[in-house]
Amino acid sequence: MCIRDRVNVLDNNQQIAACQSKLIDAQTGKVQSLGGLQGVYGGKSKIHEPKIDKQGIIRGIFYPVGAAVLIRRSVLLRCGGFDEKLFYGDVDLGWRLRLLGYDIVVNPFSKCYHYGSYATKKFVPSLQLSYHTFREKLRILLKVYSLQNLLKRICFWAAVSFSYAVYLSIKTKRPHIFSWVKAILWNLRNFSDTLSARNYIQRLRKISDNDVEKYMLSNPAEIYFWRSRLNEYK
Repeated sequence: MCIRDRVNVLDNNQQIAACQSKLIDAQTGKVQSLGGLQGVYGGKSKIHEPKIDKQGIIRGIFYPVGAAVLIRRSVLLRCGGFDEKLFYGDVDLGWRLRLLGYDIVVNPFSKCYHYGSYATKKFVPSLQLSYHTFREKLRILLKVYSLQNLLKRICFWAAVSFSYAVYLSIKTKRPHIFSWVKAILWNLRNFSDTLSARNYIQRLRKISDNDVEKYMLSNPAEIYFWRSRLNEYK
């Protein structure tokens, strides 16, 4: 039933490119994900107040969490599939689907029990993980934004991500700032490939950045992180 519920959603609406299951933490039984939100500067956030339509389908999400998502094959091939140079890839894919003008939803009647990031936390060192995270966010921004918006988004991203790297370095006493530098250098080395991917998706895009950002957090997702940290000391 988990798969059939998602298939039905796609069959009933050709404008929907991807349908995610409701993710439930396999250890605690609590809701783990009802879809993903994205800040305009690359940071991710969970959905806490989902928008539900008359059929009970959750709309307004920015990207589908890759743990349990069904994607329309024709659209997946058209947008270029998953970016094999990325560690995660679900945010990038969701963003490109949005640029093509498609909807992304969650069917809460389709449930999937998931050990969230279990393998990642167990087998990927924290420095390597922060490196991949910084690297991926920058590559995505370089690919998907129009040139006008890219220039202002990149500068702010650099400042926010650098401050976060400093915070991680101080908190964990490990050199996450070097992960940030490595991520910048990787993107410089792979700029030609990123530019090629950018040109491809920009030729296909159907809607503007402003239309895409209606589904995004207006402030950087990192701001919500800093607020939560500050609240800990009140």
